[in-house]
Amino acid sequence: MMKSLLSMLVFILLSATTIQGQTIQEGITHLYAGRLLSAEKTFKQILVTIPTSVEAAYWVGQTAIEIGEGNNQAARKIYESLPATIGNTALILVGKGHVELLDNNVNEARQLFEMALTMTRTKKGDDPIILNAIGRAHVDAKAGNLVYAIEKLELATQRDPKNANIFLNLGNAYRKANPGQGGGMAYTNYMAALALNPLFVFPHIRIAKLFETQRNWSLVLENLNSAIAKDPNFSPAYYELFYFYFFDQKFDSAEYFLNKYIASKKDENDPQNDYLSGQLCWAKKNYACAIEKGSSVIAKMGEKTKPRVYKLMAYAHVDKGDTMGAKKYIDSYFEKEKAEGIIPNDIILKGKIYGTLTGDDNILFNSYVQAAMLDSVIESRTKIFQEGVAYFKRKGDRKKEAQLRELSYNNKKYQSDGELFNIALAYHQAAEFPKAIELFSKYATKNPDSIFGHLWSARANYAVDTTMVSCIPHYERTLEISALDKLRYKNYGIEASKFLAGYYNNVLNERGIAIGYLQRALEFDTANNSVKELLEILQRASAPKPPSQTPAKPANKSTSAINRPTNNDAVVKN
Repeated sequence: MMKSLLSMLVFILLSATTIQGQTIQEGITHLYAGRLLSAEKTFKQILVTIPTSVEAAYWVGQTAIEIGEGNNQAARKIYESLPATIGNTALILVGKGHVELLDNNVNEARQLFEMALTMTRTKKGDDPIILNAIGRAHVDAKAGNLVYAIEKLELATQRDPKNANIFLNLGNAYRKANPGQGGGMAYTNYMAALALNPLFVFPHIRIAKLFETQRNWSLVLENLNSAIAKDPNFSPAYYELFYFYFFDQKFDSAEYFLNKYIASKKDENDPQNDYLSGQLCWAKKNYACAIEKGSSVIAKMGEKTKPRVYKLMAYAHVDKGDTMGAKKYIDSYFEKEKAEGIIPNDIILKGKIYGTLTGDDNILFNSYVQAAMLDSVIESRTKIFQEGVAYFKRKGDRKKEAQLRELSYNNKKYQSDGELFNIALAYHQAAEFPKAIELFSKYATKNPDSIFGHLWSARANYAVDTTMVSCIPHYERTLEISALDKLRYKNYGIEASKFLAGYYNNVLNERGIAIGYLQRALEFDTANNSVKELLEILQRASAPKPPSQTPAKPANKSTSAINRPTNNDAVVKN
C-alpha cells in the first residue's frame, strides 16, 4: 500500500512538473508574441496552482517589466512581495537585479547578479539558466554592460549548448553591442537558435530586422512569412508586415496585416490597436478618422495613453489645417515622452506648429538645426537639412536656405565642391554678399580652372565694391578661361570683356585698352551688336579730329552699357 502511495505521489509530482513546464513555455510564447496580458494570466495561474514555482514568479515579474514600458515599480513590487522561500532564490535575485539595472542602479544590480551566480555555482561551473537571465537583463537595460552580457551568454552556450533561447539572447547582445557591425555574429546566433529548435519563431523576427537595416527586403519578407508559417498566431510578424507595407504605401496590404495582428491579440482587448488603425487613416489622408481613433485611445487609456498617440493627433490636426488644435497634442507629447524617445521629426513637427502660430520662421529654422544635430547618422542628418533647404527655398527665404546648406556641408565627412558653390550662390541670391564672396573665393581656390568660382566672385564683389577694383582679377581670370572654349563660355567671355572695357575706359581713362577688351569680346560673337556699337563709339572717340571741329561729347550710353555685367544664373552639378 505504501509502495502504491509513493508511486502515486511520484506520478503526481512528475505530472505537475510536466504541466508546469508546458504552461510556462506557453506563457513565454505569449510574452515573445507581445500578448502581455495573456502571458501575465498564464504565469499567475501557475502560481495559484503551484505557489512555490520560482520560474513562474520570475516570469510574472518579467512580464510586468514589459507591461510597464519603463515604469518598473510593478515588477519591483512583485519580486519584493514574494515569500522568502522563493523570493531569495537565485533566479528571483536576477529578476530583482534586472529591475535595479533598468532603474540605473548598476551597483545594486551587480551585487544581486553575483549573489545569484555564487548560490548556483557548482564544480562544473555557473548555472546556464542564471547566466542566461543575467545576460538577458543586461541586453534589456539601457545601463546594461553588453560586453559583460556577451561574456556570460557565451559561457551559458558552453554550459548548455542545446538551449535555443540562450543563442537568441546572445544574438541580441551582439546586435545591440555593435549596431551596423555586429550583424554577422547576431545572425550566426539567431541561426543557431533555429537549428536547435526549428519551431522557435522569434529568431525570424530578429533576422528580419537585421536584413531591414541592410534594405534587403526580400529576406525581410522571407523571414516574416516563415514566422507566420510556423505560428499563424504570431503577433510580432503581423505587426512588422503591417509596417512593411505601411511605409511602402501599399495601404490595402497594410490593412490586411493590421487586421491579422488585431485578430492574433483578440484576447488582449488592447485599446492601442486603435492607434495603429489611426496611423493607417492618417496615411490615407483621412484625418478625421485618425483623430477619431486617437481620441478613442485617449478616452480609454487616460493617463496611461502612450505618447505616440498624442503625436498622431498632432500630425492629423496639422495636416487637416488645424494648427491651433495640434498645439495641445504636441505639447502633451513632449511632456509625456522620454528624452531618448524624441526623434528628429518630432522636433520639426513642433517647430512647424509653433512657427505657424507665431509667424516666426526662425522657430522652424532652429527646429531643423536641432533635429539634425539630434541625429547621429550623417546620412539622416543630411536628409533633415535637405528637407529644411527645400522648405525655405519654396518660401523664397534664400538666406535661411543658404544657412542650412552651409550647416549640412560642414557636417559632412565628404564635402562636394559643387555643393560649396551652390551654398555661395544661395547667399548671393539672398544679397548676403560678404558671405557669398568668402565662399565663391574658397570654391575658386579649390577649383582654379573652373570658370564659375571666378565669374561669381567677380559678380559678388561688384555688388559691394563701388570702386570695382576687387572685380578686376576675377573677371580677367574669367576671360582667360572663357577663351579656352569660346562656344561654351561665350556669354561669360563677353560679360568679362565688357566689364573690363568699361573699367579701363571710365575709371582709368585707358581707351586703347578698353578697345582691346571689346575686340576680344567680338572673338566670342562677331555678330554681337551691343559690343560692335560700343566699339564704334570708342573708336570714333579715339580717332584724330580736324582742328576746326569741336570734340564730340562722349555718349552717356557707353558708360552704362559697358559698366554693368549681366548676372546670369549658373548651375554647377555636384
